[in-house]
Amino acid sequence: MDLDGLLHPVGETWTFLRCEAFLQEEGISWIVAMPDGSELQIRLQRRPYDEHGVLEYLDDHVLPAARPGEDWPLLVMRDSVCLADDVDAPHACVVDVPRDADATGVARALLSSGCLAGVAGHTTWSIAMGRDRVVFGDRWGLRFVRAVRPDPLTARAEAFERIDVRYWQQRDAQTVIAALTGQ
Repeated sequence: MDLDGLLHPVGETWTFLRCEAFLQEEGISWIVAMPDGSELQIRLQRRPYDEHGVLEYLDDHVLPAARPGEDWPLLVMRDSVCLADDVDAPHACVVDVPRDADATGVARALLSSGCLAGVAGHTTWSIAMGRDRVVFGDRWGLRFVRAVRPDPLTARAEAFERIDVRYWQQRDAQTVIAALTGQ
C-alpha cells in the first residue's frame, strides 16, 4: 500500500517514467505508466512506520521486466515448512529461469536457487504450470524431479508471472504423485 492508501497487488505491471522528491515528508513519488497508457503517481515515505521497507528493500517488491532473449523472472511463492518458518510468511522470491523452460526445468532451477527452505534429511515440493505438474525435492542430498503424468510437458515459463510451490513434508515422490492424480 502506498502513502495515499492505494493497494498495489502482486502482479501489477507498469513502466517507470521518473522519480520526484517531496522532502517535507521524507518521501518520493514514482511516476509510472500503466498498461493502458495512463500515468499514475505512487507516493512512498522513508519513515520507518510507513513505506520505508519498500524503499529499503526495493528488489523484494519490484521486479524488472524481462527483455527478449533474457531469462524469465518468475515470482515464486512457497509454503512454510514449520511453525518457525511461518514467522517470515509469506515466502516469496524471484528465480530467473530460461523462458522456454518446462515445469521440470523450473523445478530444477528452484532446487538450485536457494529459494526453498531446507529441512534436514529430505523434502518434497510440487508445482503446477497449467495442466503440467511436477514433484521434486531432495532425498538425503540426492535431488529428484518427476513429472506427475507421462504426457509431454507443454507449458513454458514465459507464460507465467508467478508459481506457487507446495510443500509435501518428507513424503516420497510416488505418494505425492498418487495424491495429485487421485489414485
